[in-house]
Amino acid sequence: MDNTTDTSRKVAAAVAEALATADISVLAAAERTGIPRSTLDRCLKGIRAFNIVELELVADLLGVGVERFIIGAVAA
Repeated sequence: MDNTTDTSRKVAAAVAEALATADISVLAAAERTGIPRSTLDRCLKGIRAFNIVELELVADLLGVGVERFIIGAVAA
């Protein structure tokens, strides 16, 4: 598998896990971050990669740094 695609999917999994742990639904995350629900859903499913602005918005919502998603994905 392409390393970029693999890393993007790992980032998506880390974001999805963090949202689930915080008990924040995709709809609630979309509303609170301003990311369109369809975009957020595609990113979380690994269909589309998150861009850095989207990761920052989700990280801010969760009260964590963006590096949490990236470091976890690269280390996995």
